[in-house]
Amino acid sequence: MDPVLSPNSITFIQGTEVTPVQPSAHELDRLLRCLCFAGWDEVLAARKEIIDCFAREVVTDRALSLLADDDRHSFLICLLDPAFLSDWNELPGSVLVALLKTIVLSSRVRDVQIGALGAALQEIRRNELGLADPGSSFKARLSAAETSMLDFLFAISCKDTRLRSLIFDFIMLNIDGHCGHLPVNRARQALRMMARQAGTRELLKELESDREDLKCMAVVLLGRVKNPNVVHNLLNIYASGSGRLKELAADALKHYSIFDPASLV
Repeated sequence: MDPVLSPNSITFIQGTEVTPVQPSAHELDRLLRCLCFAGWDEVLAARKEIIDCFAREVVTDRALSLLADDDRHSFLICLLDPAFLSDWNELPGSVLVALLKTIVLSSRVRDVQIGALGAALQEIRRNELGLADPGSSFKARLSAAETSMLDFLFAISCKDTRLRSLIFDFIMLNIDGHCGHLPVNRARQALRMMARQAGTRELLKELESDREDLKCMAVVLLGRVKNPNVVHNLLNIYASGSGRLKELAADALKHYSIFDPASLV
């Protein structure tokens, strides 16, 4: 039986009767499956049910798997539309951040994930600045907000290599100036913290990956661990690599005061 979306409840037509159904894990599964192919009006009508489900933490793995399909991400794109997010200003900030985090974890579409990360950091900054002691300086309040933003990113990056790669790309976008969610000095600090979080052993494994993006991430982060035992690995990458990978290896070696790696290989 097809779901009918209403502003106040998830309902299902049963013969001639319409029976309200309170949000539950099962109904959220059905709702998300429907919304993956829904139009804008249907998504808008269902937003409060979605928020209620997320707030009550009834999201299931099955529901998330529906959002992970590359062909079913129109729902996620709708959620990230600025007009749609602004319509949620009356909702608790923690609920919106939790929803955006779930989008980051569930989607397999990189642009959607990057968009959700940016929206979440904006909401975290707004929440933290609003809750901070008004007697403290703006600089102190902003620093505390940025710390909370970094904590949010690290809570995601520690889950697996795929998500660490996502957070790495997001931080590099900040450093390269393509988005301004974090100051450059904070973004560079984040790379150092990511390197320590991952650990040298894990980064050396990723250095042997067949995937170019993981190799690049490992090279950059190994430059931040400040472990002299990895210098020969970076030199090998510099000697055998090409293009961006070779450039990143040269930059990483500068952290070990090796400014002319060509003279050592």
